[in-house]
Amino acid sequence: MKKFERTIPEDHPDAAHVRGHNVKPAKIKPTLADWERYLELMARLVIHDHVYIPIFKRVEAEIAKVTDEEDVISRARKIAAMPVKKG
Repeated sequence: MKKFERTIPEDHPDAAHVRGHNVKPAKIKPTLADWERYLELMARLVIHDHVYIPIFKRVEAEIAKVTDEEDVISRARKIAAMPVKKG
């Protein structure tokens, strides 16, 4: 029988109390679709209050990073699929 493992974010207020008690930190990586939804939300907030501009810029940067990673992986797959040159 597999042992049940709980997860708790590292920055959770109770994280210090559960260390060493078979609790792993949650690792959630947002997808490109997630970042695009965040950007839409931030755009609406920026229109109402310019205080959100730095967050808007951060979300734009995260989208660029994820897009670049996907492009690199796509290019690597194309190169890896090419026949090996002999000679």
